[in-house]
Amino acid sequence: MTETTSRSQPPAELHWGIAYLREDIQDLRTEIRGIHARIDGLRGETTAQIIGLRSEMTAQIDTLRAEVSSRFYWTMATMVTLAGVIAAAIKL
Repeated sequence: MTETTSRSQPPAELHWGIAYLREDIQDLRTEIRGIHARIDGLRGETTAQIIGLRSEMTAQIDTLRAEVSSRFYWTMATMVTLAGVIAAAIKL
């Protein structure tokens, strides 16, 4: 009395198994495409935010540059005026 166990599946069951695996693979591909689409959307949003931040920073830098230039000119004018006052005081 030997038991014979068949380790191989009949072709019909194998076909159904492959069909289920194929569907699962297609589902995974669809999900991955969705993930790629979301990533592309995030890239677009991030790029837009970076462009906005750059324009804000450029505006702030231009404002600071104007303030520094103004202060520099005032400092130079004050120094020249004081130098003139000192030179006039020495000649007296």
